[in-house]
Amino acid sequence: MRNKATPSAAKVKADRLRNAISTKFVKLIRVAHRDGDETRLETFVKEAHKAGVSKAVTDRALDRMRNSAGLLEEMLYEGTLPGGICCIIEALTDKKSRTAQDLRHVLSEGGGALGASGVAMWAFERKAFLEYEELDAARRDALIEHAMDLEVDDVEVKDMKEEGAADGAESVRVWVAASKLTSLRAALSGYTLINEQRCFVPTSAVELDAEAREAHDQVVESLLASR
Repeated sequence: MRNKATPSAAKVKADRLRNAISTKFVKLIRVAHRDGDETRLETFVKEAHKAGVSKAVTDRALDRMRNSAGLLEEMLYEGTLPGGICCIIEALTDKKSRTAQDLRHVLSEGGGALGASGVAMWAFERKAFLEYEELDAARRDALIEHAMDLEVDDVEVKDMKEEGAADGAESVRVWVAASKLTSLRAALSGYTLINEQRCFVPTSAVELDAEAREAHDQVVESLLASR
């Protein structure tokens, strides 16, 4: 008699994370499409494909938006992770009460808590970056010099090998306050933009031991899988 195969724990975890990533990008694509922001829409589609989301999934998300009037709201939630670490959760939802309830449950089960407005925001700065790919070294140097002249917060040169690029391929990531993202994009419009993102950057780092790191990662994974 043949034994029924069961998926390994590693495969189940990988599948769950892959589904969470797909869900995240589908929601981002829907919001960018709803807002008519073609730049963000194109960026999210490219980033989704780089993260392993299939073209069929992104095409289906766009088709549904074109044929549906369904709306999602962007919401910010504040809370703590295990060990009292502050966190900001950016969510897309069509029902705020349900999302808050789901997040409260996930955080509570993992040793954290969902808090009121202001409980975690103090620990973060609202930042943004634009990432450019210039294969020609001279243009890359010109981009870096141009960005520095604009008095941006930081300029990073990033090795793209981990993302499947050829050896030696580098991108330039330019950081600014989130409020300056649009003007920065316009000022650097002559270069090849491949990614942009707004994010919350912690003002200080916290070192975690192995046990705390595992608990932290489990909660983050559960949050990513929340729908």
